[in-house]
Amino acid sequence: MLSLESRRWSDLQHAYGQASDIPALLKQLADVPDSSDNKEPWFTLWSSLAHQGDVYSASFAAVPHIVAALASAPLKADFTYFQFPAWVEICRKKGGVPVPEDIAPSYFEALSRLPLPVNGIPPFCLVLSRPSLHQKAKSWLLRQFRSYRRKLPRSSCNGSSRDKPPNPAVEWDAPPIAVAPLTFTLAFTILTSP
Repeated sequence: MLSLESRRWSDLQHAYGQASDIPALLKQLADVPDSSDNKEPWFTLWSSLAHQGDVYSASFAAVPHIVAALASAPLKADFTYFQFPAWVEICRKKGGVPVPEDIAPSYFEALSRLPLPVNGIPPFCLVLSRPSLHQKAKSWLLRQFRSYRRKLPRSSCNGSSRDKPPNPAVEWDAPPIAVAPLTFTLAFTILTSP
């Protein structure tokens, strides 16, 4: 994991340029603040690192720190600690954005730690271990996301909302799939697996 004191942050980029301001924001996660009402540091982290579906080199360096904050107090962390890393990965895959070689190991290791175990077994393993269940779960999740997207205001679907980061579970009447962290993580895992 890239140290928050590293000079490398100045070489990394986010939506507004150099990412030298990101370590100070990530340090604030030590107290595991909630993300409701666009509170800092989350508002700036979303707008800088996952800006309208775009991700940047600093986005990948930030994810291990967010997962570490989640691991330090999983009962205190809200859904954003799950949603943000998953969203960065979804945007990376969708946009074909390369992860810098020096950041890739800690980034992918952090993502692998994201699904929390249930009785020692990560929930996605239960579904992925049975192909018939996997396909059924994938179909159901796609239907849920399509239904959810139809309920969003138009500006949130086309990326034209510039004054707020994407945080649908806080701003709209979201179905349980968008607010349950384990379900969101399971959905991410199923939808991005072969």
